[in-house]
Amino acid sequence: MYLVFLSLAMEDKDYIESIKLIKQYLTGEGINISRFYLFGSRARGDNKPDSDYDILIVIDKDFKNGEKRKLLSNIYKFLIANNSNLNIDIVIKPKEFFEWESQNLGFLSYTVSNEGILV
Repeated sequence: MYLVFLSLAMEDKDYIESIKLIKQYLTGEGINISRFYLFGSRARGDNKPDSDYDILIVIDKDFKNGEKRKLLSNIYKFLIANNSNLNIDIVIKPKEFFEWESQNLGFLSYTVSNEGILV
């Protein structure tokens, strides 16, 4: 699974740079990243050239819905300000929610923990 990520990452400098920027932003905001996953068609290897990148970030902090939306908005603004043109979807989950959902079929966290690539 890790080797798949390495071969993908070497092909796509924009992807690598966007991941670095997201991590930089969250760290700068004092948010501890527990896990960082690539999932969806890019992780499975059945993507098309115009497929987006699906990212799920597990953080140690819990947010109210409004705070999470603001955080996501700020991440996207940070990416744009740093010239990231990658088509990327970001999902943020608090660690306790992710861990519970990842044990229960039917939740996105379950699929990501079983099929996603840990970055």
